[in-house]
Amino acid sequence: MKIQVDDTLFLACLNDLQELIQIPSVKSAPTAHAPFGEPIKKALDYFLEKAKDLGFQTRNLDGYAGIVEMGTGVDELGILVHIDVVPPGEVDSWTYAPFSGHIADGSIWGRGTLDDKGPAIAVLYAMKLLQNLSVSWNKRVRLIIGTDEESTWEDIDYYNKYEKAPTFAFTPDGCFPVTNSEKGIATIRFHKKMDAPSVVSLVKAGEKYNMTPGSATAYLNTNQIDGKKLFERSGPFIQVSTDIDGNAMIKAVGEDGPSSAPVAEKNAIHILIKKLKQILPETDGFWEVIHFYETFLEDTLGSGLGSKVSDEVSGELTLATCVLEWDGTQATCIANVRYPSTYTLQRLSTKWKETLSATSFNWKIIDHKDPIYIPADSTFIQQLLSIYNDYFDSNELPQSIAGGTYARAFPNTVAFGALIPGKPLNAHEVNEHVELSVIRDWINIYAKTIHRLASTNNGGRQG
Repeated sequence: MKIQVDDTLFLACLNDLQELIQIPSVKSAPTAHAPFGEPIKKALDYFLEKAKDLGFQTRNLDGYAGIVEMGTGVDELGILVHIDVVPPGEVDSWTYAPFSGHIADGSIWGRGTLDDKGPAIAVLYAMKLLQNLSVSWNKRVRLIIGTDEESTWEDIDYYNKYEKAPTFAFTPDGCFPVTNSEKGIATIRFHKKMDAPSVVSLVKAGEKYNMTPGSATAYLNTNQIDGKKLFERSGPFIQVSTDIDGNAMIKAVGEDGPSSAPVAEKNAIHILIKKLKQILPETDGFWEVIHFYETFLEDTLGSGLGSKVSDEVSGELTLATCVLEWDGTQATCIANVRYPSTYTLQRLSTKWKETLSATSFNWKIIDHKDPIYIPADSTFIQQLLSIYNDYFDSNELPQSIAGGTYARAFPNTVAFGALIPGKPLNAHEVNEHVELSVIRDWINIYAKTIHRLASTNNGGRQG
């Protein structure tokens, strides 16, 4: 059977994607029937209405998730996508408005084109392509539309409370050819009330636990500070301003970055701490924060926590300091650890407990996601791998990633696409975009995948 999207269906897909991108579905304050804010509710309603117009059965799980179904059978193939997006950042830095869905230079531009609205719409039209071909089924196909993937996964918690997990599933929110390994993710909060006073009255840096901040700000009184040191090397990475009362604001400028690939020298927290170390008297209470950071958190490979480890499957552990807050009397640091997929949290936290016994900071793991590892020679991985390699006439191998996807939501679930090797990885960045030819490939690949895994002629129990 020839499975290939035609121009009419492809153009309809692009139109729907443009309209979906134009909905700024960033998480906001909840309202009635909108647990993650009105824009996300509007995006979910739009997606389900389009699916209904295409002839599919749909359900809305109280604004937490959506369901689009086709086919019949006892077993279920799940496909997990999400329509929430991260904020656009500096809007003026975008070539085209981040919520425009503008098409130019052979690409569609906007927040969510790659992560994950583009793949979500492509899967919907892959299902429509198969529907037009009158494919028969021995499994149910369920497209699950998430709404809180970029935050706390309350959508998945709600789904698991009321719905059964699929027999097996994939999410188009990672990398091709297939992702069989995802590192474990642990978020650790460090906190302490300080004894010694400080001239630093406030420090604020970072908001999200999965990003290292591009800016960090400190406010302080300069009466006990060497004025020459205050303004030394106040170049592009440090900005200093003062007032007539002797108060100063120091702003460190770095680059926003994913916590899965931390670079200390680009992290504004690191830049700010080094500046404060340069200027503060050694008797200042903030020095305890400086010592703690340099001892336990500065090394992005985790040696400060006694956990510089790696494995052959997924590589090295990484540590990113994502949040630093100080109000003059107490300090809070939040670090995000991505650990190798063959390790366990218990194994690492035992070492952390031993190492951190040397500090008076309190610490607590405030969020954790188990790693994923499915052997490359498993039937499911080999099926997905062959679909990709056959389509591109390639010989790629399974991949490991440090990011976290919905593959952690259910057993027997992996990330399959949507990033194609060699294509731009710009999710969460300014000027996020996807080439139109890639979207056409997505529709074809996902249609072939659904057909192979769930149709009567090709199906068999997977796992």
